[in-house]
Amino acid sequence: VVTAAWGSRALTLDGALAAWWVGWIAFSSGGWVAAAGVLAFFVPSSLLSYWQRSRKHRLRLEFAKGERRDAGQVLANGSVATLAAVLAWMGPPDGQAAAVMGFMGALAAAAADTWATEVGSLFPRPRHILSGRRVPPGTSGAVSPWGIVAGEVGALVVALAMWSLAWQGFAPGAWNTLATRSVWNTMTVAGLAGLGGNLADSLLGAGLQGVYRCPRCHRETERRIHGCGTPTQHVRGIAWVSNDLVNFLGTLTGSIIAVLLSTF
Repeated sequence: VVTAAWGSRALTLDGALAAWWVGWIAFSSGGWVAAAGVLAFFVPSSLLSYWQRSRKHRLRLEFAKGERRDAGQVLANGSVATLAAVLAWMGPPDGQAAAVMGFMGALAAAAADTWATEVGSLFPRPRHILSGRRVPPGTSGAVSPWGIVAGEVGALVVALAMWSLAWQGFAPGAWNTLATRSVWNTMTVAGLAGLGGNLADSLLGAGLQGVYRCPRCHRETERRIHGCGTPTQHVRGIAWVSNDLVNFLGTLTGSIIAVLLSTF
């Protein structure tokens, strides 16, 4: 899958190596159940990035992430899930089941953020999550009903893929905790983890992420080097808080929410 993604230019070379590492650890820990979660996030999200590609081209000049995911973007979305997979594999026995739920919650949050961005950016006049003002699509912290709905669908796709294989008996060790839960319980946990992670991503992006301005194009962007090739100037937010860090914290939030909900 990674080779195909690299060949189709969905991943850079370092992004492909990072994705292979994430997938290898997930598969080593949870077999096909964990692999299904990774693939349910990665494959649809990559395909969505090519949907309405021509309409998104201008926005790519402003986004910190483009169509090709590099290692930083892969690890920002996958490192929390990777750590959870390791804990489900080799962590304390009484915490392995919670780590499985944390793995699912992290991927649900990653999928929710990606789907919300890819779908929500196609609809005009979203609102800023902090001020409520209408802002251009692609603005850090912009939210829209379509984006939130799409994000929830992405989170549920991850959960359904994992639960289905667990229910069919493919879950090794602690990963069988998914098979002991009803599909509705699993989907509810993933849906709330995805929503919480997505909203945390938007709040952090709106309040803390560094925003820059291109002195040549006079446009705001998340990039230090604008798509036109001009170095940008920092205008607000914290300069070292990047989109990758915001994504990491969003997936961490989703993971924590899933772990907490799994105790009920």
